[in-house]
Amino acid sequence: MKKMVKKIINTLLSLMVVFSALFGASISAQAKENNVYTNQDSIFIPFRSDYVNYLSKYSSAKSDAIQYVWLKLFNEELHWTNDKPWFNPNFTCWTNKYYSDYVSPKGDVKSSKDIQITYNPEFDAFLYQTIINNPEFIINWINEQPQVFSEYTKRIHDHPLLADGLIYLTSSGTYLGDGKDSDTNVFLKGANSTSEEKLNAKWTASNTTKDTHDIDILRAFGSNYSSLSNPQKTWVKTYIEFLIDDYIRNRTNAIASLNNSSELYSLMAVSGYGFTRGEVNQEFFNYCINTPECKVGDLIANSIERFDKLSELRYGAKDICRFSDMGAIWASDADCDYGNDWPGGRSSGTNKGDEDYDWLCWNICFNNDSYYSTFRNLVEGHPTTKQQMEDWLSRYYLSPNNPNHPTIPSGSSSALIGKWGIGGCHLNLVETGSWDCSGHTDTSGTIRATKPIGAKTIVLTTNGNTYQYMYGSSLSYTIRNAYGQVISSGSAPKGFWSSSATISVPTKYIWQELYIEAHGTVEQGHKGHNSSGGCISTAMAEYLHTNAPGLFPDQPKYHTMTSTYYYVDITACQRHGHSYKPAAYSWAPDHSYCICTMQCPNCNSTYTVTSTDVVTQSHSDKTVYTASFGIKSVDESTTNAEQRSATVYKGSGTKIFTTNELSGAPTGTAYGSCTLTADKISPGPQSISVNLIATDSVVLLMNSKGAIIDQRNLTSGSTSVAAMDAFFDLSDLTDDDLNGLYIVINAQTIVKNYNSSGNYIGNAFGPYRINQIKIEY
Repeated sequence: MKKMVKKIINTLLSLMVVFSALFGASISAQAKENNVYTNQDSIFIPFRSDYVNYLSKYSSAKSDAIQYVWLKLFNEELHWTNDKPWFNPNFTCWTNKYYSDYVSPKGDVKSSKDIQITYNPEFDAFLYQTIINNPEFIINWINEQPQVFSEYTKRIHDHPLLADGLIYLTSSGTYLGDGKDSDTNVFLKGANSTSEEKLNAKWTASNTTKDTHDIDILRAFGSNYSSLSNPQKTWVKTYIEFLIDDYIRNRTNAIASLNNSSELYSLMAVSGYGFTRGEVNQEFFNYCINTPECKVGDLIANSIERFDKLSELRYGAKDICRFSDMGAIWASDADCDYGNDWPGGRSSGTNKGDEDYDWLCWNICFNNDSYYSTFRNLVEGHPTTKQQMEDWLSRYYLSPNNPNHPTIPSGSSSALIGKWGIGGCHLNLVETGSWDCSGHTDTSGTIRATKPIGAKTIVLTTNGNTYQYMYGSSLSYTIRNAYGQVISSGSAPKGFWSSSATISVPTKYIWQELYIEAHGTVEQGHKGHNSSGGCISTAMAEYLHTNAPGLFPDQPKYHTMTSTYYYVDITACQRHGHSYKPAAYSWAPDHSYCICTMQCPNCNSTYTVTSTDVVTQSHSDKTVYTASFGIKSVDESTTNAEQRSATVYKGSGTKIFTTNELSGAPTGTAYGSCTLTADKISPGPQSISVNLIATDSVVLLMNSKGAIIDQRNLTSGSTSVAAMDAFFDLSDLTDDDLNGLYIVINAQTIVKNYNSSGNYIGNAFGPYRINQIKIEY
């Protein structure tokens, strides 16, 4: 990219008066309301009415004047009160009195009248340019307008370009120091920092609180965590325990509560420390799954690093961080075709698999170490990921297409296939026995049953529905795996005729046999007994049931316990595997990323995966963007493969724009500005020529981020009007440089003035005209 212009040459403003004080240790010096000109080390401040126009043109300059104007504008606009010298009671607000035309980041010429500038996202492109080209601006901003800076970061969701600027500025660790409470942390300590980067910082703080400026920076970082550099992520980690411990104590009143800052909350949600805290880890996991901008991939990378398992990420942290949810992970084909050198591998040798995430799915399902067992609990705690996990396990166990899949125990699959989630295998565990009518409180011994393969819900019921009068019944249970380990235990509340417990089987154990131990209790009253206190006979009970059915409904004759099992839904896809294929691709407007929607045509289930790995190929007539997803089922698929590339055709030949096609004032007397807006410039310009008539002119090429990507300063060399040309060779600029390209032309004419006798009496304003803009493609 061509070197950005650093010195501002403003040939538009009249009455140019030198304002020669430098900011020095402070930029709070009072400036007179003058139009000004910049040269060498002098500072020149424009009229208030020209502030917005000035910033829209020159915000990318390395300039104390630009910084001063920003902060002066913030202060005056937000303090429109009758005790201020700039206030006028005849005007409703600052921009009702002080306004001008300006050029927006799209190249439109607009009026700033009655538009609030501070906190207005339209001006963020200009603010972004000032930040990245003036590293000291942040220090000056916090010095002079700390509340405005903090308020911007509190609204950072509406100011993504501001966040980008702060992230760019600090990407190498500038101002960050060693993190929370560190003496080198400029954003916290300010003037008390031991860092040489503190410059002229005025603020001071001893420790982090909700109002310190390091929290402001954290908000910006939390708005785009995935784009942070390693130094920035390391800095963030030093705050996480503080934020989470505060959140656990104070919840909605905490610094990082969701109602106070979604950006800070996101930092907690993707943290490794948050993963370890049982009070909040399910909440944080659910937020990652439900919130696309808070990526579960970042949570996996951070948590696996916390447990010192980064080496287990087969494709690296960068790859896993692509995933905003777990859809693409659980959509892996469940064949586990890794080498048998890995516990879950099903292939011989050291096969690395088919580049999917079966290895992670298997570990979540079967690895019992503290990391994966925690992960498994979190997955089961969210309905979407629980279903995704069940789906993967179904395919893992049931697919007959892979001979390496284990055989389901005999008899289990026939009881399973076709159940489709409805109750099956309704078993009477006890019908008669020692606990039937043995007294007023009848308690069973240990009753045992085996959960069938594929059952995901168990319903245990104790029935006290004999023909005796009942006070109630209850039950308790313990469920163990094949090794005798307790998987679940509990009891059911006391019922009247019966008591029932519904038990959800942990997803890991759906496809395993489990062993159920249950105890039942039934309480009876005297009314159901004969005069000696014994039970009425079975024959009498049957007689009463037959002859008085209204009094004795059709219930089991004896105390019983039953177990009913509900199975997972077994679909063809779960038995034979999904056939996911790319259904559609969608591209970001600037082609910085591509989203692929994968869909199984058999069951219509979908998941999405996002790629920022975009290769750009520039041709004479077009630019081709091609995304690589790093997933074999996407990158090697021929379905809709053409959509994996996006083609933007460049303008062809020559386009000429004449005076009446320009915005603003392309003709006039004295001085004026006009633009060619971004929507009129096709992608891929190779050169631009501007022809105009004036004595002086500045022609600027700018992009959507407010950057001056090239500039020409034209002068006739005398006080006589002349035709002048500005030529720009764009062949060495990238598509990113030229994104949202627009052209700004400032022109003025000053000519010699003569009296009626032909004597020279001074200079006067004359006419100027922009004749045409020619763009070659």
